[in-house]
Amino acid sequence: MIINGRIHILSTEKIPRPMNTLRINPSFPEIAFHYLSPDECRNHSNINNNTPPGPEISILNKYHYNCLRSLCPKKVLNTAWKEWKRLGEFKNGDKQRFVQYGEASSMKQRYELYQEVWKGTQGTQEEYYEFLDDCMGKGSEEIEQILDQGTKWKDVKWDMFEDYLDLYEELPILGLHHERYEKNLDKCLGPRIYFGRGLLSA
Repeated sequence: MIINGRIHILSTEKIPRPMNTLRINPSFPEIAFHYLSPDECRNHSNINNNTPPGPEISILNKYHYNCLRSLCPKKVLNTAWKEWKRLGEFKNGDKQRFVQYGEASSMKQRYELYQEVWKGTQGTQEEYYEFLDDCMGKGSEEIEQILDQGTKWKDVKWDMFEDYLDLYEELPILGLHHERYEKNLDKCLGPRIYFGRGLLSA
């Protein structure tokens, strides 16, 4: 990104560079977003709305596990999947799973945005002009809207480029929430009430 004549994408002090690598002991959502496309990770059409809650029923489920079996090392995948199912046994476990999912999703989005800007500023000439055309198109569209609304030039905020400002934020910290609830497991997860495929305990 070029601001005031400087290419900030080259400076990790300005724009922290997200890595597309798995950390040690990754969560199941981290593995899913690493190996699968974002659209696949957000595909929940395989869940029947009438299916009761349980260890294998969540925002990521057995469908995603099966997709990953040929992509991820078996031990890494099975360890994360076992923990993912274990969380689903508790009353508040799915809340924790949604937090992990959100963390992994945010990191993937951040990585893809970074790659878009990196290729557009440091890639081939073709990638540079493609990125430039895209930015010019967004800018032209916003200018057209501004003129239609009668907005003064000094009040222009360039809302269409707000996504790029996220690059300047600190990177999401994966696993931080997981470490916090481990220290106070009972309070965070609540009672263990689900077993197997969602059957309530007595």
